[in-house]
Amino acid sequence: MAFSIDFSDETQYNQVDHLGAVSSWVVALVGGEVTPNDGSPINAFRRRALIQELISKNAMMEVRALSQALGVSEPSVRRDLAFLERQGFLNRIHGGAVLAESREGGRPFALKVQLHAEEKRRIGRKVAELIEPGDYVILDSGSTVVEVARHLQADMTRGQPKITVITGSLPVIQLLAHRPGFEVVIIGGLFFPDHETVVGPQATAFLRDLNADKFIMAADGVTFERGYTTDHPLEAELMREMARVAKETIV
Repeated sequence: MAFSIDFSDETQYNQVDHLGAVSSWVVALVGGEVTPNDGSPINAFRRRALIQELISKNAMMEVRALSQALGVSEPSVRRDLAFLERQGFLNRIHGGAVLAESREGGRPFALKVQLHAEEKRRIGRKVAELIEPGDYVILDSGSTVVEVARHLQADMTRGQPKITVITGSLPVIQLLAHRPGFEVVIIGGLFFPDHETVVGPQATAFLRDLNADKFIMAADGVTFERGYTTDHPLEAELMREMARVAKETIV
């Protein structure tokens, strides 16, 4: 379920080619179909079994890469992913799917960081250039925003003001807390492990009396009807407040 934040993550995609060896299957693109060893067209049952093997091997796969590997349309892949999610095998994320936490033993955020990694680095570098000395900047919990934090550069010229970063994101805090030229204001609240950030009414209340120059936001999706969305209601509420107290929101 998606919750509107009244304000999408970038929609650039980079093909992930992670086929590798897949058990006894022979992956062969023949007339747009994938065939098993006996040469017969793959059916839905076998296709979902192949998707399971690919995601088990790689922990994460993109819809586009699966579509090309299986020789089926992206809507067909999404229906298969929805079916496998209902079975508890995987978690769907923006643009793909990851192995379910109970099977992988890791956190979805760690896998989101890897998805479209090069695009996120480029976006992070460009957005970081918009931050100036003396700015008060709110950074949300998105994996792309972590790349913004990674590329922030403080002007260490004598007399230049520091950059103040306001965030509840644990990865951002870890990146900037000890770097010269930055002051980090940590938002308090309920820790949300899936996104490695804090949420909840305490976090929202913390922001109410603050003022910021810029809010750097990465949402999970965007629609014409609902605008920018995220998959957790408490995070949506927090991001609305972040946008309200900032003079400018950068998505």
